[in-house]
Amino acid sequence: MTKSSLVSHYLRQLFLTLGKQVRILRVHPTEEDALHEFRLQIKRLRALLYFLNTVIPDKKPLKLPRTLKNIFRASGFLRDLQVQRKVVQDFFPEPWFVSFLKTTQPDWDIARKKIKSVLKAYSQHATRVFFQRLFRRLSHLKISSLPNLSLPLVQAKLELAVQALSCETPALHEIRIHLKKSQYLLEILVKYFHLEDIIHDSFDRLKKITARLGIWHDQEVFALYLQRQTFEDEEGWNQKFIRQHLQASALLATELSEQIPDLINALYWQTEEGAYSHV
Repeated sequence: MTKSSLVSHYLRQLFLTLGKQVRILRVHPTEEDALHEFRLQIKRLRALLYFLNTVIPDKKPLKLPRTLKNIFRASGFLRDLQVQRKVVQDFFPEPWFVSFLKTTQPDWDIARKKIKSVLKAYSQHATRVFFQRLFRRLSHLKISSLPNLSLPLVQAKLELAVQALSCETPALHEIRIHLKKSQYLLEILVKYFHLEDIIHDSFDRLKKITARLGIWHDQEVFALYLQRQTFEDEEGWNQKFIRQHLQASALLATELSEQIPDLINALYWQTEEGAYSHV
């Protein structure tokens, strides 16, 4: 299979997966796996759009279709509630969990109604047209040059993450966004350009870091929720959770301040040793 065919296959898989998840969500709008998978594909698309709009700056920037953007936004509210339920179930006693379900039921109903509404606007035809535009834009590039163009963008995103870490209060959410975008760009190279022999170690290390940040993010979502609440907490569970989360955040920031620069150096040397000349 040629590199052009590999890119076409990648886009086709994204398109088919999005359509499949939308069909599931239209019937079961709160299905966790479908919500997660849909959001994952949108994040991959955003990384690809960032890449294309950066390396071809003289053309009109491609944007995510409004329908996909609206579904992504609505799914985010629902996904946050699902994450909060899981955190409560794992950390708090059963009576607290039952109380939390009752308290957040109105929010759940609103989020469910919202995503059902925006899902109705999804058009498979319009989404297919968007993907065709994506492929045409990619065709303006020499396919074999994609690794050479994307690897510096990955390194630049990692550098932005390091800058965010240097702030007095490290912006871990912003860091997570930079690292996830880097991960999705590297994923294309590993899966479709067979560069796993060169950058697999860096890719694997990056996935472990983003997985750790994912766990932190789930707890951060709930910690922010607790800080907004005014209900009584006689046993101090809320403050205990927030206190532990703040301690874990500080520890994570310290670890990332070592891990991310090491990752940048590893990726630099690995690409110097062969990735650029590999294609």
